[in-house]
Amino acid sequence: MKSLFTFILFINCSLYSFGQFQKVSVQIIDDLQKNQPVDHLLNKKSATKPTVCGGDTLQYGRYKASTLQGLNISKGYAIGQYYDAPGNVTISGFDFYAWQSSRTKDSVTIICRLYEAGKDTIPTGNPIRQTTIRVDSTFGSGQLSTIIKRINFQPYTTNKPFIITVECDDSVNRVAVVLSNWTSRDGDQEWLGCGTVAGVWYNFKNLNVGGVPLDCDAMLEPYVSYSHYADFTFKNCYNYLDSVRFVNTSSKFTFNRMYNRYSYFNLDYICQRWNYGNSPFYYNVVNGGTKYPSVQNVDISLISSIYGFTNPGRCD
Repeated sequence: MKSLFTFILFINCSLYSFGQFQKVSVQIIDDLQKNQPVDHLLNKKSATKPTVCGGDTLQYGRYKASTLQGLNISKGYAIGQYYDAPGNVTISGFDFYAWQSSRTKDSVTIICRLYEAGKDTIPTGNPIRQTTIRVDSTFGSGQLSTIIKRINFQPYTTNKPFIITVECDDSVNRVAVVLSNWTSRDGDQEWLGCGTVAGVWYNFKNLNVGGVPLDCDAMLEPYVSYSHYADFTFKNCYNYLDSVRFVNTSSKFTFNRMYNRYSYFNLDYICQRWNYGNSPFYYNVVNGGTKYPSVQNVDISLISSIYGFTNPGRCD
């Protein structure tokens, strides 16, 4: 019983010490473009081989955000954000938004890292990639376009979930990093963020600021590229008097909310276009199905599309 009490006391003290993560009382303005669904853009056939979808920046957390807040970090206190890997994905850097909030003339070094995701969506093992950037006190009117920081590193390909992190290398001057609004619970209790207390990683669900859980996302937005394809299966033998059912087995990226903004908007069906070979029309539905009037040979086609977050077009 004594050992159990000691463990609970340690956790409570750790959570209390996280109070050193301080909210920054400023207004942050999201002045960057957000691409909305546009149904009529679906007008091309999918490639017969996997297509490389590149040049996108995953902004899932920013699309979820109602408003944005700043959170101070200093040495020993880091922030991270988790991302899925539905297949092989190449990460080559990321965007984040920050400024030196102590407002001195000094600029501060931020250590930027890429990790594999471990249990409870916290980093595991040694950093896969690491680089640094200097952050000064430039804040302007708080627009994201003013405080954006761009990080590039040697591309890394993985099929495992990963985490982007930022850490301040200064114990005196603080740096404010932009997160979505934890007071409004913008994280939707997905708990994709994580942070360190005295160098130990915790999932956001175990951390709080002023007693309010960090139910939010860190605006750490990776640059990604990946391959996408369309495919489906069906039963070879069927009764032509009955309907034929087609099961969509396209790449998992197309159905992932972190990679396809239409999936984020719950519009997966718009990204799938079926032609059943007996009419000029295409039908928007995830899994296809039709009934033929007689036995016949037909060419079935499926066009599967991904709409990235920063690219207004699509990848077929």
